[in-house]
Amino acid sequence: MHGPPTDADCSGAPTVSPFPGPDDRCDACGYPLRGLDVVSACPECGRAVADSDPNARPGWPWQRKQTPAAFVQTAWQVATGPTRAAQTLRFGPANADVRRFLLGAITLIWLASAASAWAAQRLVGQRLGLPEAPEWIGPAILGIVMAQLGVGMAVVEAAGLTFLGGRRGWTLRFAGCLRVCAYATIGWLPGAVAMSAVLAGGWLWLNVAPRASIDRFWALFPAWLSAPALVGVGALILLMVCCLGFEVLAARLARACRYVLPDRRVEPEPRSVEADLPDPGLS
Repeated sequence: MHGPPTDADCSGAPTVSPFPGPDDRCDACGYPLRGLDVVSACPECGRAVADSDPNARPGWPWQRKQTPAAFVQTAWQVATGPTRAAQTLRFGPANADVRRFLLGAITLIWLASAASAWAAQRLVGQRLGLPEAPEWIGPAILGIVMAQLGVGMAVVEAAGLTFLGGRRGWTLRFAGCLRVCAYATIGWLPGAVAMSAVLAGGWLWLNVAPRASIDRFWALFPAWLSAPALVGVGALILLMVCCLGFEVLAARLARACRYVLPDRRVEPEPRSVEADLPDPGLS
């Protein structure tokens, strides 16, 4: 028998299913929590059972309030302490925060990549004495490539983490891995900024350094290593640094959340009109 409807049921607000449920595990060690009291501790690692409740996670600043300050604060937490930050990341069906954070991160990466392309375009052109190309060509091409690469890598990394996690007994599924990888996209930014700074510094050096110093610098490299090749190799190395930063953040966040399940909020079943009508047999 069901008890009388609560205020939440009458108002149509989401209800919360019991915790721990049959699939809930300890966030720290993965020990099954079914049958344990909420106020008890995990028999395996001693962590409080209540700390593994997915509904108890407060969420990152960006998940609570999507403002520029919250974006910066969330990005800083993810970049400087991903394992610690993962303990408060909230999982659930809503993905608006993920899409908007990914859009913001990709925009910043695009701006840094566009600056890199602008500097590289002038660095190579000035070294070879080529006529200047339209200013928008390099930034547009590299910016689009980096933006597509950031989004694509998030999806590919999420699929890879889901596959590996399934083989290792993780409860984190593709949707959770994709959320983690979307936030880890901020790991591309330091490498993109470094690439922009190095190329801009090279272009500035060509404009201010004496010609003799420039010639001595190029004499250090083999004759076959032209300016475009040198810039390309440097950009490739920095691109690998960008990818490495993303990979490290994604792996650390996913590992820290490997036993987390989505929140257990469930939508109440819609009440039918017939259910509200009086029973004719009782009239």
